[in-house]
Amino acid sequence: MKLSISNGNAGKFVLVFLLLLSLTPVFGQAEVKIKRTRAEYLENDQFYRISEFFTYRENTGGDLIVRTQDEDRSGYYFTIRLTSYPYQKEVVEEAVRLQVILPGDIEPTLFTFPLGPAKRKNPLLLIGLTGDDWPDPEARPLAWHLSFHDEKGTQLAEAQSFLWSIED
Repeated sequence: MKLSISNGNAGKFVLVFLLLLSLTPVFGQAEVKIKRTRAEYLENDQFYRISEFFTYRENTGGDLIVRTQDEDRSGYYFTIRLTSYPYQKEVVEEAVRLQVILPGDIEPTLFTFPLGPAKRKNPLLLIGLTGDDWPDPEARPLAWHLSFHDEKGTQLAEAQSFLWSIED
């Protein structure tokens, strides 16, 4: 069977092909879920790699690290693995919303973080409360709620501590 496209139909064929191609990500996009979450205090030294001594730039090894204060690496980190990473095309300014009830507080503090294209298809995410936002290495959050959102603000996935789930 031979497929032939006449000059009159070539434009229509290309248009239909481009339309189908643009819809492919919509149908093929996997549901985003949080596979694993770990929270712990990490020291500045735990982020150094040998290449940093030569380049003077942080080497994340393909992981995606966002911090409340970029100049200070020490802090309390939430390490997350998603089932699929949804931010491959552009930066979403408030992709991560982290609400934390800090030691000594009764109201949650909201932190937002941008996420965008990554080196790997599904990177390990490290969300850090650093510098003055987490001054005590011995402190632990009383409760926390973490959520991922798309560019329209729609929630894609969430995780929370046990204490966060208890309602008044």
